[in-house]
Amino acid sequence: MDVTVKVEGLEELQRRFRQIPPEFIKRSGAGLKQVLLQAQKYTTTTHLRGAGASTLAKRTGMLARSLRSRVDVKGQTVDGEYGSYDSNYAALHEFGHPNITPKRARALWIPLAANKTAAGVPRWSPRQAIEDGAYSTDPAWRSGVVMSAKGVPLFALRQRVSVPARPFIKPTFERNIVPRYSKVLNDLLNQAVSA
Repeated sequence: MDVTVKVEGLEELQRRFRQIPPEFIKRSGAGLKQVLLQAQKYTTTTHLRGAGASTLAKRTGMLARSLRSRVDVKGQTVDGEYGSYDSNYAALHEFGHPNITPKRARALWIPLAANKTAAGVPRWSPRQAIEDGAYSTDPAWRSGVVMSAKGVPLFALRQRVSVPARPFIKPTFERNIVPRYSKVLNDLLNQAVSA
């Protein structure tokens, strides 16, 4: 059995694509560069401000500063990248982690409210707390709470914690980069075809 498919208008479409000036690729690369720069601002203001449950609170600003974009135009190809490049914990926040355990200590030391600044940064490290006379409610220092010499709870000791996923790259890609770049390409194609 033979199957023949005839696409109506294919020759016309191919003719129109051949009419697109070479400048199109260069301009689409420049458009992508602008879209990716705007995406960095979008990610920072939408996902890294701590305004909701799915956003990350800004502490040091390192995660926002790690956002980078790159666009290369080679021949008929426009290649773009967007993501976090200098942060050890970007992937942890993007994808989450179900099982974080201590590697070189008896327990994970989780700072409690009395041991945090308004930005959520610990005031004392575990070493400082011990040097200042802190003690654990667990004599083995594997669970429970680490208290200051004055009886203020500073750290919770845990054997395992889970970090929920709080994506900031994927939503930016889906809600910002794809629609904006689609519009850039559509506008360029309309300009090229109507010229």
